[in-house]
Amino acid sequence: MGNVEDVLHRRNRSATTTEVSQCPHEPSKGRELVALFSFDSSSPGDLVIKKNDILILIAEKNSDWLFVKNRKGQKGYVPKAFVALRESDNCESWYAGPISRQKANRLILSSLLPRGAFLVRQREENPNEFALTVRDINESNEPVAKHYLIKRDTTTEEFFIVDSNKFHSLRELIRFYRSNPSALRCKLTIPAPRDEPMRPGLSYDIEKNWEIPKTQIKLKMKLDDGCFGDVWYGKWRGVCEVAVKMMKPGSMDVKDFLASVSLMRDASKNETLLSLFSSLSLGRSNFFCVSHVS
Repeated sequence: MGNVEDVLHRRNRSATTTEVSQCPHEPSKGRELVALFSFDSSSPGDLVIKKNDILILIAEKNSDWLFVKNRKGQKGYVPKAFVALRESDNCESWYAGPISRQKANRLILSSLLPRGAFLVRQREENPNEFALTVRDINESNEPVAKHYLIKRDTTTEEFFIVDSNKFHSLRELIRFYRSNPSALRCKLTIPAPRDEPMRPGLSYDIEKNWEIPKTQIKLKMKLDDGCFGDVWYGKWRGVCEVAVKMMKPGSMDVKDFLASVSLMRDASKNETLLSLFSSLSLGRSNFFCVSHVS
């Protein structure tokens, strides 16, 4: 038996910790990004952003995090899913990204949306194709979701629903159909609000090193207890809601615990599962920390 804190310390001691100041130099012509969602973090290396903030891309650190600077010159890490290239289709409020047909139905059929609410999604079956999902009504005056396939010409790369109307961008396509209600069964009205993406981790540095100082988690309420451990609701640095699994002393060997954490970390990349944020150690108990869903 051993404490997970000791094992993690030995593992991380040999790794090189990349501080913000050690990131690659900013390219001469950084691409402009726009914040799709606000991101709040009290981690020193991250950058707090508000929706619609304009940012400059400095470096893409991995598939989940970008290193950016804002218009005040402040630099830090932000989740890639929270931003999009400025003036791109992705930054439009109606663009939902690569989501399933089922999720598009759920977003469109929200009881608060009017007829004609719509979104554009990238098709899971073919990333080169998109779909326009529109809220309509059936013969019984009940809301239904209608899906229109948006194809792309392999020669001109133009987008189209019907061959007679082709467009250079999704923006142009949507602009046309909003201005020509007779072209579809109903007039496009408002974009359906998209779900805020789950943050990829508590912070870039924690995702890289996988260890939380025990002082950063405040346990607030016990949610469940079991033979091997208890589950608590808490907050990381007062910012992010988390669920903390507290393993009872002696219930699991440290190596087995770390192996379980590794498996959960890989599984948490699936958007249908909770995100595993980190592992930590308080006293003689082993913990792991996941996103909290109310």
